[in-house]
Amino acid sequence: MISIIIPVCNEEKTIRNTIDYLYAHTPYKRLLKEVIVVDGGSTDKTVAEAEKTGATVMFSPRKGRAAQLNYGAEQASGKILYFLQANALPPEGFISEIAKAFSKGYACGTFPMKFNYRHWLLNMLCWYANKASSPVCLSDQGFFVTKELFEKTGGMREDHLVMANQEMIQRLKRYTNFALMKGNITCAATRYLRSGILRTEAIHTLVFLMHRMGYPQNKLTRLYRRFLRWNIGPKPEPTVTQQPLPVEKELTIASQ
Repeated sequence: MISIIIPVCNEEKTIRNTIDYLYAHTPYKRLLKEVIVVDGGSTDKTVAEAEKTGATVMFSPRKGRAAQLNYGAEQASGKILYFLQANALPPEGFISEIAKAFSKGYACGTFPMKFNYRHWLLNMLCWYANKASSPVCLSDQGFFVTKELFEKTGGMREDHLVMANQEMIQRLKRYTNFALMKGNITCAATRYLRSGILRTEAIHTLVFLMHRMGYPQNKLTRLYRRFLRWNIGPKPEPTVTQQPLPVEKELTIASQ
């Protein structure tokens, strides 16, 4: 019934623990169709670690998180798709909650989020993101959607290297109601701690507002690369100034 799709790229430290957790907290095995790990070009042991769990490992022919999710969705056999980050842990009864929301007529939804690190700004972010009317749904938060609705809406925008979740959720909300299920998904605060919580959230907020105002993706990714040093999207080619070729001087042959 439910296909879990996890996009990965160099997640060797977390992927095995996450998948083991998913299997351990699925009491009704008939509800979990498969766990699909879609690799986006890992250079570490991510693939080997994922294969040890018995999950289905696939290799996306296209780069980028949105492309990985689309590829996993194309290959999935479940009626419901649950997109999840490699370092996020849904609540213990997540499978039952998704099935319950589906039985109530919801075609998409998410779990309220919390971070594995306590900080007032992270708590405020969670409070805002967890409101049913909030336009925010972080990529770490994950979401479920029926495969039928996912295909009907055109899937993830692969040209969105950032804010792909935001754009997708807003499209889904135009088609149907969005469920906010019981229980909290625990998200890693690693990126916030690495770059600084205040700095990271300030850039997040700026990028979110710029995205809503219609700024192009290259400007948004440039902010992440410049201020947070996140490796998002292809780096712009360096500008090479071509020097003019030297003009050969005419040789004057003196008459003897």
